[in-house]
Order: sequence, then structure tokens, then C-alpha cells
Amino acid sequence: MQGLLFDRYILNNKIDNIKIDDIDNKLKILKGWVNKFEILSQKNEKNLQPIFFETIFKKVLDYTDLITDEDVWSIQFEEKTEVDSTKPDGILGVYTNSTAATYAVIELKGFDVDLDKKQMREGKNYGTPVDQAYSYAHKFDDCEWIIVSNMLEIRLYKNGTSQNFYESFYLNDILNEADFKKFYFLLTKNSIVQPAKKSPLLNLVEKTNTQKQKITKEFYTYYSQTRSSLWETLKKNNSGYDDEILLEKSQKILNRITFIRFCEANNLLKANTLKSFYEEGKNSKLSSWEFLETLFNYIDKGNTKNDINRYNGGLFKEDTVLNNIVIPDKDFEVIEKFFDYNFKDELTIDILGHIFEQSISDIEALKGIKKEEIGSRKANGVFYTPEYITSYIVKDAIDDWIENEKVRLDFNSLTDWKNAKSKSAESRSINRHIEKLKELKDALNNIKILDAACGSGAFLIKVFEYLVQKHKEIQKEIADLNALRTGGIENNLALDLDMDREILKNNIYGIDLNKESVEITKLSLWLQTANNKKPLTTLDDNIIVGNSIVNDEEIAPARVINWEKEFTSVQEKGGFDIIVGNPPYVPIDFLDSDTSEYFQEEYQDILKNKWDISVIFMHKCVSFLNSSGVLSMIVPRTWLTGANYTKFREVFSSELNLNKIISLPKDVFPDANVDTCIFIGTKDNPGNKIEKNYLAYKYDIKAKISVLNVIDDDMDSIPIDFIKQHHMNKIFTDINSYKLYNKIQVLLKDESNYTQLGSITDSTQGPVESKFEYSTRPITKYHIPYLKDGQGYRYRLNVESSNYINLSEKQTLISYYVKQPRLYCRRIVNRQDRLMVSYCENDLVTKKELNPFIVTDNRFHIKYIYALFNSKLLSYIYINFSTLALKDDYRQTTLKELRELPIKIINSDKQIQVVKKVEELEHNIYQFDKLYEQACAQLSAILNIKLNQALKNFYRLNFADFLKAVKKVTKLNKNLIQELDELRDVYSMELLELENSILEIDNEIENIVYKLYELTDEEIQKIEEHYSTFTNSSSLFSLK
Repeated sequence: MQGLLFDRYILNNKIDNIKIDDIDNKLKILKGWVNKFEILSQKNEKNLQPIFFETIFKKVLDYTDLITDEDVWSIQFEEKTEVDSTKPDGILGVYTNSTAATYAVIELKGFDVDLDKKQMREGKNYGTPVDQAYSYAHKFDDCEWIIVSNMLEIRLYKNGTSQNFYESFYLNDILNEADFKKFYFLLTKNSIVQPAKKSPLLNLVEKTNTQKQKITKEFYTYYSQTRSSLWETLKKNNSGYDDEILLEKSQKILNRITFIRFCEANNLLKANTLKSFYEEGKNSKLSSWEFLETLFNYIDKGNTKNDINRYNGGLFKEDTVLNNIVIPDKDFEVIEKFFDYNFKDELTIDILGHIFEQSISDIEALKGIKKEEIGSRKANGVFYTPEYITSYIVKDAIDDWIENEKVRLDFNSLTDWKNAKSKSAESRSINRHIEKLKELKDALNNIKILDAACGSGAFLIKVFEYLVQKHKEIQKEIADLNALRTGGIENNLALDLDMDREILKNNIYGIDLNKESVEITKLSLWLQTANNKKPLTTLDDNIIVGNSIVNDEEIAPARVINWEKEFTSVQEKGGFDIIVGNPPYVPIDFLDSDTSEYFQEEYQDILKNKWDISVIFMHKCVSFLNSSGVLSMIVPRTWLTGANYTKFREVFSSELNLNKIISLPKDVFPDANVDTCIFIGTKDNPGNKIEKNYLAYKYDIKAKISVLNVIDDDMDSIPIDFIKQHHMNKIFTDINSYKLYNKIQVLLKDESNYTQLGSITDSTQGPVESKFEYSTRPITKYHIPYLKDGQGYRYRLNVESSNYINLSEKQTLISYYVKQPRLYCRRIVNRQDRLMVSYCENDLVTKKELNPFIVTDNRFHIKYIYALFNSKLLSYIYINFSTLALKDDYRQTTLKELRELPIKIINSDKQIQVVKKVEELEHNIYQFDKLYEQACAQLSAILNIKLNQALKNFYRLNFADFLKAVKKVTKLNKNLIQELDELRDVYSMELLELENSILEIDNEIENIVYKLYELTDEEIQKIEEHYSTFTNSSSLFSLK
């Protein structure tokens, strides 16, 4: 369902105040284009594009090109993007002979192209025209706007905003002055071609978002407080009922009121129906609640006197508890604010959806559900999915299924009617196309789609919307072909009024543990489909309360699903056609002991040690699919590479043909530290065509995204066999990782030249601080110096303070920390994707964040291993091949996988060359740190303050910028300026020289390592490109 980019009230106020020069002439030009639709539609798309740009963009919307304005122009055609050779059809911005700032991209298609339909060429998915336009937009640094058109309709999108939100203009509908003014204001040169600070459109977006956030927060607060207030009222006045039942009824009253207000706003009920019944009751001898009960009954059964449709459906079904409860008028006044909210333009379905999502957590909080219990949501791994994710998963899954159906229905046998050699052949070809499209429509009528953990129904709402869209697309194709066959006018009929009901009743299914979630899902779907001609669709058999992954009544009392009974029509098909969703990410050790033991026993053959139940949903959902079903979910990505998921990957990939995996950035869920991925696969069976490759895409972990516009061309095509060839069946999301992995495996087989880190070292985890005793002096021989405050970094061990730890109860640890040099590898991987390894010769026990490695093989010099361990290459290998769990938003290492790092065997003479470089680097770092600390102490004393980050970097600033930084913290005077100048003279040049020398030596060591491991120029470039995206990629100056 389309959402609007701009708040209507804010936009209309803006439009009311604009004046358009020469508006009559512009409307005349536009009418001329519209009047020639039929003639123009016969022309080739490429031939039409220049005419469209000239007519609409230049003459109507005031853009200029190089020819009309030689100094500065605002439109260019088919310009390559800034990062690759792909080309939008047009770009809008400020252009001169030497500069270019692009603010909008244009994707222009022909008259017969559906802007929402994916374009398939030679079996390859190029995405919809909208997808293609979005893929261009992020390749221009200044691009804020995306324009997509088929020369009949023009759409405006905001770059970085979901594709479901846009402004749409059909050119034949804007021939009156009022609609034209809106079109002109939103697309004219003076609105689009503006820097961010001056852009009237960005100002509108900001005001719209501010208003949306304000109304969402305000209504959510009121909605939540009203629920609590109603519950307290019901408990106070209806003592004969259980509190939890009364909470359920409080939510049901809110659901009914919300539905009524929504219907009033959308002309499905008379305006103020709710308010009229409420006030009439308040002014009568009865109560307002009793009058609302009458209204609820009218809505359930219909009432012609009040022009109320019979909605039925279950929401207003007679409820014996509600029939008997008492709500005094003074306590029911809390609902009056409902009458004041605008449910048409402000409280949209999208906003209500967010409020419904949060309501589920609120209800659980009111019930007192503890976070240790499986039903608790956010605390136990239930995170609400951003709209752009649900949209992508649903569309991709349904499109995959449709493409598979087309293969099954033999669409490949269809011939192009345009190439027919006779009229009769053309007619036969068109008839054949129509026949196949009708078969596809019949198949779509019978599709069965499940969300096995449906929550508030976000995925199912997208399923409904997209099924409606696909029905319209097929119906339009049939109508167009019928028009061609008969030579008549296109007969593009609207969908039957019953189609919405049929989709809900026959195609959509949901399961959730939480009864309130199920009721909110139903409400969400009813809001999508309510009309004043038909009853609501009864969803009791489609959206059910149950436990999708537990089959034991003792573990899940009253929640075990009888699949044959609950989903009879689905079972008759052999299972679901599609399953989508975002299952809970509950770690196994967060579950109660009975549930945990149940899962451990049930899945002991495929899961080991720690795991979360999202993989159980994945495994179970495959079994719920029919023989050609499609599964797509967003889940934690630890299953792709985690050692404890090795057997699971083997089993899962044998059951499901993986089609696509997208590794997402870490901030997809703002309130969750979890790395996620989207996968889509097709049920494997002997009759299916087995795909030889899967498509994969890996976002930068730090990327900020609010849309998913990855098309097939952007993705790596990876042979499925690569998974099977990996010794742990690991699934990577870029092909270079497999290439490097395969290369390393070949190298490791050459035992004369390569070994693993674990084969030449002993290592252990640092002690857990809370389990030991400490003292300020060595009381016994088991009291060893301990790093109390400090940390390890690349080529640095920062010891701020120490005391003594008593290891008498853990004497096996002592050998790792005394009498011999060791390396400390920090448990976390830093923000620059680097392993951080430091060196120590003194006796020193470290906390658990630093793991000691002792070199035990006398063929290797410890500082040679030190260099390899700190190299970009080994960091890159680790982050790409290992399981990166999260700790407080940082990714962390495991000793098992660190021990698997490949070590190049070289003779001692070559090692000494590397060691000399390391020692030179250590010396320069020591000199730098000593001088830097001295300089900072002196600067702090001069200013008499604790230095901020800018001042800590004083030596990198020119004197003017240095003074600006000082001026922010203290007043400048002549003497102070002189002192600061002298300080810079003493320290800055030497610090910069040392810093450059450190970076130069570090880079020399990196290149030596690349050469030792025989990397190709292409492989080196790949690694260097990865690290070039980070500020301070060396991580050598992260102390400041």
C-alpha cells in the first residue's frame, strides 16, 4: 500500500502560497502531451525519451540543458554513475564544464511498462524500474531524489526512504490548476535542484517526519495509558473475573474503538458515529458503555437505520464477558480523546502498525511476564522488523514462487506474438498467453503463505498488499491481451470486491504464542480490507494461537498445533507454498530449564553447545513447506559460519536449495546488538531443478540503510558446491572469501610451508576477575602481578595500574603468564576490523579480555608471529571466515578459530628480517608515546583543563585551527598564544615525523606478509579496499 512522502496539511499549506509564471502555457503543453498518448505510445521507448524530457522536464518543469544554458545547466542524459558504468536515463542537478552536483536520478520507461513489476531478461532479475532507479541513486554523493516514470505516471521518491513512500502523478489527472500546482511544486527545478540547506522539499520531509514522530509518540502514549486505565476500571468494577481476562477485554475494547474511528475516517461509517453513541449514552439513564455495546452489536450484525454495514468477522462478535461487565461513565471518559485524532491523514495504517507492535510488549509487561520466559519479546530476541525488510522478503519470496510456477506451467514454451508471421498465428499466440496467465492466476488464487511467529502481522500485511498487486498485474496483462485480440479498448477492470476477502481467507496464515498478538494481527488485516459493502473476513481459522516449534503438551500446554486439523486445506496441498518471517532470536540458555532440555534433546543431532531458537524455526519451517515451497526470513547470521551450527548447515542446505543470502549491517534493529542476514531458498526434492549457484551480497557492517535495493547484478554468484567443499560447511556472502579460503586450504595442505597458529602455540582464556582474590603485594609464590587497569592494542600493551592475583586455586594458568615472552590477543575485534595483539616479557596476568599465546615451536621467533598476528591479512581472514559473536556491540574472537589462523613457515634468517622491522616499529611507537604523553601533559597544564579529543590531536592541526580548538575551552590572550606556539614548535614536527615513520614501517610489514602468503595483486587490492573504508585503519593511534 502506497504511503505518502509529505504530510498533506503541511504540503497543502505550502502549495496554497505558490505562484507559477506562465501556468496557462505550461498546462497547454501538458495537455498537448496527454492528447497524443495514443500516437506516442506506438513509438519506441528510446525514441520517445528525448521528446518526453524536452516536453515535461524542460518546457513544463523549467530544467535547462547544456544547449539552452552554456554556463550552468540542470539536466543531463544517460550519465554514468560516479562509482561504476551504470546509467540512469537522466540526472538533475547543478552542472558546469568543471563541476557536477547531482540531486536526482531519473529512470524512464515506455508506456507499457509497469513500474512495480520486476523486469526479467534472459532469466536474470533486474528488479523493478523503481529498484533500478534506487540502485543508481546511492552512487551519486549528493542525490536526494529519485524520479521514475513510464511517461504516463511520474513518481517522486526520497533517496534513503522506503519504496512504499512516494508521490505519484498521472499526467492526464493533473490538467487542472490545483493538481498541476502540486505536481509543479514537487518536481520543478527550483525544488529539486537545491543544496540540502536550501531545499524546500527536504524542509517538507523534515517537517513531515517531525509531525509523524510527534503524532506517533503522542497517540501511542495515550493509547497505552487508556489501555491501563480501562484495565484498572474493569478490575475495580468487575471483581468476578480474572485480571488477565479483563486485560484481554481492555485491549479488545481498544481494538473495536480503533476500527470504528478508522472506518469513520475512510467513509466506511458515518462521521462521528462513535462519538454520537457515546454522548447519547452519557446523557441518558443508561451508561455510555451500554450505548457502545449497542453500536458494537449494530456493526456486528448491520443496522440500516444508522447506515451501518454488517461487518461481522469476529472483532464485534458477541462476547459474554463484555456483555456483563460494568464501566461507569466517569471511568469511561478516558476514551474521549479518541474523537479528536485524525485517523485519515495523521494516524495512517503504517503508524497504527507501529503502535500495535509496541502494544504487544506493553501487554506482556502488564501481565508481568519476565524476560526469562519464552513469551517475552524484545528481552528474549523478538525484534520488530523495519518495513523495508518485510517488504523485500515478501516480494522476493512471492516473486521466486511465481517464477517457479511459470516454469511448472511451461511459460517458456510461449512464443512472442509480435513475431508472428500471420494474423492467425498472432491470435493463437495471444490466446496461448492468456491461457497461461489464467492458469497462473488460478495458482495465485490458491497460494498458501505462513508467518510462523506473526507478532502484530507486519509480514502478513505485506503479503496481502503484494498479492493484491500481483493479481492486478496479471489481470492487466490479460486485459491488454484481450484488447489486442479483439482490437478493442483495453479492458483493465478493477479487482472484484471479493478479491480482498479471498486473499485473506485462502492465502494468508499466521501463528503466534501470544493471544493478543493474534488479535492485533487480525485487526491490522481488517483495517487493510474493510469496506462498507461486505462483512469482515473471519480469520479464526487462519491466524491462530499456537507454538510453531514445540510438539509437547507438557512444554507448551494448550499451544501445541494439530496441523491436520488447524490447516486442513494447506495439508491437502502437501504444505505451505511460502513461509516468511522474523522468528525470535532467543538464546537456548535464556529459556526455562524444561524448554531448554526439550530442545537440546530434540535437536542434539544437528545443534551443539550454544545456539538460538531462530534456527529451530528455520528447520521446522522447511518441514511445513510443500515439495516446491519457498522459505525466506531475516535471522541472526551466526548460523552461516558458527562452529556450533556445522551439522545444522549440512542438514539445512540438503533440505533447502539456497537461492539468495544478504548479509545486513549491524544497525538494522536499532535496539539490538545482533548481526543479521536475509536468506531465501526453495524446498529441495528430486523433481526440482537444483540450482548450481546462490546469489550473495554483503553490506558493510557500518552501513546505514533504510532501503534494500540490491538487484541480481549487484550480487556475487557463488557455486553451491563451495559450501560442501568447506570443511565446516560455512556459508560466505562474497565469493572472494571462498576464493581466499580455498587458497588457504591449499596452502595448509603444504605442511612444509604452512601450519596453523594452534599447532605452534599454547593459549588459554584470561581469568574471570570475580573468581580470584587480589592483594597489593605478593603474599605467596602464587601471587602474580595482575593487570588491574589497562588494555592491549596493536603493538601496544598499556599498563595503567597493577596488583597481585592469587592463582593458588588455578595453578595451571601460571605458566601462561610468567618467565617467558607471550602475545596477548584482545578478545574483541576493533572498529577497524583488526585483531589487536600486544607483546609482553614481564610476569603479568591479564583479565579475560586478553588471551595469552605462548610460542612452543622453536622454529618460530615470537616477534615473527607477532607481525603475522597483527597483519591486515590475518585480520581479514578472521573476520571473513570466523563466527563473530557480539559483545556490547563489539564483535569478539574465539580461541578455537584464532588457533586455525594460517602461519607461513620460513627460515630463521627471513624471520629475523621481519623481527627487525617489528622492533623498529616498537621503538618508534615507544618514542612517539613518550613524547606524546609529555606534550599532552604540558598542554593540559598550560590550559589547566582535561584535554578533549580535538586538543589531543593538536600536533595534526595547523596553528589557526589549533587556536580555534583552544578558544572553545578557554579565552585566548597574547601570552597564551605565544606559549601554544612554542609548544607546537617543540613537539608537532617530531610527533608527525614519528607518526609517519610508524605508518610507513607498519605498511612495509603488511607488504612483506602479503608476499609471504603469495597473494595476487587482485587479492591484495580486495583486502586494501576493505580497510580503506576505515578512518585510522592501522589502529595504531586509537589511544588518542
